[in-house]
Amino acid sequence: MASDVDNVLGGPGYVTLGGTAIGHSQGGISAKISPKNRPVTVDQFGVSEVNIRHTGDESRMTIPFAEWSAASLAEIYNPGKNETAGVGAKYIGIGRSAGYIYTTKEAIILPFLAAEAAKLVTFHRSTPIGEFEIGFNNENDRIFNTEFANLVDESQTDGELIGNVQLAAA
Repeated sequence: MASDVDNVLGGPGYVTLGGTAIGHSQGGISAKISPKNRPVTVDQFGVSEVNIRHTGDESRMTIPFAEWSAASLAEIYNPGKNETAGVGAKYIGIGRSAGYIYTTKEAIILPFLAAEAAKLVTFHRSTPIGEFEIGFNNENDRIFNTEFANLVDESQTDGELIGNVQLAAA
């Protein structure tokens, strides 16, 4: 395999959720895909592993939303009552009864650099799940650092049930 420094990528990106760009982020967007597996053993070899069996994947994405806007506020807390498009005071409610099922949207992480735009990451079904913290101080901007779970989409084919990493446009 030949090496090519043009394949070393860097630079910031942005996120679209449900096809809508969700404003500025600050501190970098990250995506983590963690394959889960278990060892396969047979009596003949004791506890020595003879194979590794895939048991699933866990995928998370973290977006540090930097804009205090209706679009970003509506994304940081899925179970909240979304009044960001209301005619009066715009807000996201906090607190929901147990049993609420989170809604999902397609999430795409895209590079800002136009030459790299086809090299993106797509998650078919994402929803914000993690805690968020709102800091009020004179030394930092107010960032909504939000964790998303990337879930299985059973309408997709095996091997890309959660999403894909693209190398070039189709």
